[in-house]
Amino acid sequence: MIQLGATLDANTLASVAGYVALVVGMLVFWIFVVYPIIVQLTTGISAREFSRKTREQVLFSLSTASSNATIPVTMRTLTDKIGVSKSVAGFGVPLGATMNMAGVSIYIAIAAVFCANAFGQPIAVSDMLTLGFTVLLLSIGAGGVPGGGVVMIGVILHQLGLPPEGLAIVAAVDRINDMFCTSSNVVGDTAVNTIVAHTEGELGKEEAEVSAQPAQSNA
Repeated sequence: MIQLGATLDANTLASVAGYVALVVGMLVFWIFVVYPIIVQLTTGISAREFSRKTREQVLFSLSTASSNATIPVTMRTLTDKIGVSKSVAGFGVPLGATMNMAGVSIYIAIAAVFCANAFGQPIAVSDMLTLGFTVLLLSIGAGGVPGGGVVMIGVILHQLGLPPEGLAIVAAVDRINDMFCTSSNVVGDTAVNTIVAHTEGELGKEEAEVSAQPAQSNA
C-alpha cells in the first residue's frame, strides 16, 4: 500500500482524499441526521435523544469496525437505554448484523462510481438501476467483520470490467471508510429495532420493568 501511494501524483491523491471525504460525509449524515429523524417521526423519540443514547454504540463500532463485535453493545443500547423489549432486540439485532448493511451499500456504491471514473469508464445513467440492485444484493452478503465491504467492492469492480488496480486504491483507505460504514450499519440496526418495537407495543417495557423493581422491593 505504501508503494502504491508513492507512485500516485498529487492530483490522484487529491481525488482519493475527496473520495474518502465523500464516503465518510455520507455515512456521518446517515448516522446523525437520517436515522435520528426517521426514529423521531415514527416513534416520538427525539432525534437528539436517540443520538445521545447511541453514542456508546457509535464509538465502539468505530474502534472495532465490526458489526458482529458490536452486537452486545447494540443489545445493551436497545434494552437498557431505549427500552426495546428483549424479545424484539434478541431477534432483530443478530439478523440486522447479517442483513441490514445500509452503510455498506453507500460505501460500495460510491467506491464503484469512483473507480469507474478514475479509469475513464464512467457508469451510464441507464446502468444506475442495475448498479443499485447489484449493490443491494452484495451488501446483504457482506460479512459483519473488518474489511467485509472491500471484498464486495472487488466483486462489483470485476462485474463492471474495471482494472483490478482500482481495488488496491480502495483497499488502501478501506480502514477509514469501514469504521464509519460499520457505525452506520449498527445505528441502522438500532433504528429499525426501535421502530419495530414501537409498532408492536414493545417499546418502553424494559424501562418500565426496571422502574417497577425498586417499588416492589420497598413494598
